[in-house]
Amino acid sequence: MLAFLICLPWGLQADVFYVSDANGSNADTGTSWDKAKKTIQAGIDTCHSGDVLVVGPGTYKGTGNVNVAFGGKSLQVVAKDGPAATILDGEDVASTKGFVMDRESDGHHHDQRVVGFRLIGFKAEAIYYGSVERCEVMGSYKNGYKTFFGNCLFKDMTYGGLQNKYFNCTFYNAGYYPIWQS
Repeated sequence: MLAFLICLPWGLQADVFYVSDANGSNADTGTSWDKAKKTIQAGIDTCHSGDVLVVGPGTYKGTGNVNVAFGGKSLQVVAKDGPAATILDGEDVASTKGFVMDRESDGHHHDQRVVGFRLIGFKAEAIYYGSVERCEVMGSYKNGYKTFFGNCLFKDMTYGGLQNKYFNCTFYNAGYYPIWQS
């Protein structure tokens, strides 16, 4: 099980929302596991800046689970049980991205973070901008664009993407990786 810690300035409180592939419904509020949203996008749409979205185990694919946009919100999206149990699948569809975060002046939105997912089958970037921690990116064309990757695994990739930053990452059968900054 992936443990996570939410650190906020004194006096601020984050709300926590939930997504469940197994028994969620986008008609629900997302405020508990019993009322979880079905898709990651519906969960993000429910959140406000500063909130945390916890995603339960399962394979998330299709509408509402690819090209997932943060919409300017500062959020953490956390896979509850880590990359072995929580998979985002692009299904090898052309131009499909995984998480699409917003850009700041340095190219990375540091308050938008994805933690603990396995991302597979993306023909475009698995992650677009933002920060990613403890994820596995496998069998995709590009891992990201202007993304910070920390403690991630890259395996069976064609191309690494552009202007990414890597910290303590592992590469297996990674193809062409122009590591601009590391």
